[in-house]
Amino acid sequence: MSTSKKESNITNVNAKDYTTNCDYKIGNYQIWVEESLGSGYSGTVHRVTDQSGRAFALKLSKEKVISTQKNDNLFEEYQKLLVLSRSYTPVPQPKAFFGYADEHNWGQTGILMELVHGVSLREWVNQRPGGYHDPSSGRTVHPITNTNCAYLRLDCAIAVIESLSNLQRVGMFVDMKPRNLMITDSRRPRCCLVDAGGMVMAADLGTDDLTLTYVQPMKHRSLMETTSSYLSPELACTVCEFDRGRGRLFSHFKTTTHENFYDTEEIYSSIRRNLTEANILNENEEVFMGEASSVFIFGLVMTEMFGGQRTGLTALTRVPAVRQQYESQQKCTDVEFRCVLQWNEYIPELGCSYKDIFKEKCYPRSGWFSKAGGGSIGLAVESLLDSCFMMDPFMRPRFEEVVLNLNKIKELVSRVHTKTTQGDENYL
Repeated sequence: MSTSKKESNITNVNAKDYTTNCDYKIGNYQIWVEESLGSGYSGTVHRVTDQSGRAFALKLSKEKVISTQKNDNLFEEYQKLLVLSRSYTPVPQPKAFFGYADEHNWGQTGILMELVHGVSLREWVNQRPGGYHDPSSGRTVHPITNTNCAYLRLDCAIAVIESLSNLQRVGMFVDMKPRNLMITDSRRPRCCLVDAGGMVMAADLGTDDLTLTYVQPMKHRSLMETTSSYLSPELACTVCEFDRGRGRLFSHFKTTTHENFYDTEEIYSSIRRNLTEANILNENEEVFMGEASSVFIFGLVMTEMFGGQRTGLTALTRVPAVRQQYESQQKCTDVEFRCVLQWNEYIPELGCSYKDIFKEKCYPRSGWFSKAGGGSIGLAVESLLDSCFMMDPFMRPRFEEVVLNLNKIKELVSRVHTKTTQGDENYL
């Protein structure tokens, strides 16, 4: 990038400082990049330190044309983090937003925020001891095999639900997945929600109540990116674009704060992807979204927590009969999206529904939480998952009901099995 800088029309712009040893100068912060923590659609997250030695996270966009902050993804994410942190939602605390550009407005934007000390939910599950290799999936499975292990997984599930419940007051996590759920304490799990870019704010939907929210998908409105493997049927109904190259879905939501900023050309030029799926809804149709949609996606996450192996809707793509069905139609890149839209329908070629296949392949298949090895505990877990996966969103439990059922399973564990022995401490 050229070292000739000028201030763009984004506020709080600071050019990268080439005259000192630091990598970035953001307001009063002098920042040194220590290591990369991961990357995604919006950019790359780095672990950084400032001049006092304090550690932060720095999320940097890819290099792009900097025009206005109105259509900058990271600026919108920064604004969401400000709202969420003030509402006591467990998210990384934002410190500063910045941008820099050269004379051609080519540059980057970024968010300096609190560094969350923990691991993603997927990493947390994979770190549990007692795993074994599953030849059918080629992955390591970490089933629940003792009392402490059972309590810990249930406490982790409750921690995630509590975080989602806090978020529910001001928004909804559309892009919820194990990678975006950070577990910050391994013995007494706490959950921090990361990647606020995947959240829909209540203010943007023109409502103060997301427990029963109707959202009208509209073209020429702001886009929300979601993940193919973690969708609810009603969220899939809002999908209007599909990025075949990256397996990412984009939804149009009716909004109040952004509708004057976007038009079709601006949306497509900002994404610059080969988006080929058409909007499957008419503009006058409405679909249910809100707490019930989050409960369905949380059910997908729970199968991974309780079964100890990677699941999600992507697990359906590994079933030969399902894959062959869509390969014959040359539509094998968005199988998850199509499966969840027909979640409960009987598929003659398969002899069952996609829900039935998911239940067979992704519900816990070994350990205390499995139907085969868990007895009454396994039946209780199966019943909870079944309730989360109801096709009718009005039939799914509320967050508080899910927590109540998780606590009932904890009581069942304590009744069925004796108190933890000293040797079980290894499973913490």
